[in-house]
Amino acid sequence: MQTKKLIFIFFIITLSHSSCHNNKPVTESTFTGTAITINSPSKIKIEDFIVDYDTIRLEVLDNSVLDNISLLHIMNDKFFILDKRHTSIYIFSKDGKFLSKINDQGNGPNEYVNISSFELDFRNNCIILSDSFSRRIFIYDESGNQQKVIHLEFQPATIVTQNEVFLNFYSGIKNLYDDPDMENYNLHRLDSLGNFISSAIFNETDRRINIASTTSICYKQDGTLLYQPVLGDTIYQVTGQGVKAYYTFIFSAFKQLNKKQKKNLEYLYDNKSNDLLEKEKEGYLLSWGEILDLDDYLFLGFSGWDRKVYLYYSKQKCQSITVIPEQVQGNEALKQIFMSYPKATYNDKFYISPHLMQLMEMKDDLPEGKLKTFANNTNYDSNPAIISFSIKFPDEDE
Repeated sequence: MQTKKLIFIFFIITLSHSSCHNNKPVTESTFTGTAITINSPSKIKIEDFIVDYDTIRLEVLDNSVLDNISLLHIMNDKFFILDKRHTSIYIFSKDGKFLSKINDQGNGPNEYVNISSFELDFRNNCIILSDSFSRRIFIYDESGNQQKVIHLEFQPATIVTQNEVFLNFYSGIKNLYDDPDMENYNLHRLDSLGNFISSAIFNETDRRINIASTTSICYKQDGTLLYQPVLGDTIYQVTGQGVKAYYTFIFSAFKQLNKKQKKNLEYLYDNKSNDLLEKEKEGYLLSWGEILDLDDYLFLGFSGWDRKVYLYYSKQKCQSITVIPEQVQGNEALKQIFMSYPKATYNDKFYISPHLMQLMEMKDDLPEGKLKTFANNTNYDSNPAIISFSIKFPDEDE
């Protein structure tokens, strides 16, 4: 039925509760992880915060032209890039040389309809491509050669592997799964054939909302996996031995939704009434976004409805700084580029991908140096840029 305006209403109820594979919830008395304080936003200067960066220009050939970088993963000194507009995964060397491409879209038995998401299997040097439309996952080697197609009985969200089993992460709307045992859980274990085994990380939500929640996964090369359910205040560590609460947040500078507020929270799409936006205006921090776990730092992106809040946690200092990008001081062009959302991490560096138009429009405002030179040599025929950088954590008294 067609209407002049479509309104989608979902309700979010309660905070996510953790549970191990035996479904015993992690309580306050059993929590042995790290408490991270979300403190008042720090005043940092971009020139002092970004201490080192390198630019990578991706090679432009007839079959390597990208529209944008929708998703970036790095393995074995190679870039694996999802371009959703071209429905392809491009593989480049660390210095930007084009290597190969996954472009198997079609209606055949070994072709995907769409790429919902993809992750890397660091243990087996493979690529795991999810196609929620056709309910299949596709396994490729690191060169882009297809190895296996696995049919599922449900729509996959974000699929990773761990100890020869698949893990499916999901925090979206309810009533998606035919199997009732898969409902109300954020993590599903699957066998090597994609069959459902068990669930973990219980969520008491009657209905859920999919607000970029499946991006809240950090899958490290050592097989460790971190996951934050949507609107939760806890990050869980997932290993072959089970699930445990690993980080939890202490909200000292922002308001936090309680269970009753989450129970009554509405998300109205294409409507002037928006509880999420209103809660942000009232000073609430709505926790969903990116987790990036480096050797020295933990990065958390609290990407709300109308604002971004970043948190950097120093593992050495056991100290966190909260950053609101528009409040960062210093060169405006550098702020626009380096305060964009990180796409990936590798060898303790952050990786971003500013839009070509952004680079070209800001080149005159950039300070003299290699970034300005790089921007001056960028044109409309260039591929999207990749920039790696390190940060200098401010001293406590700064």
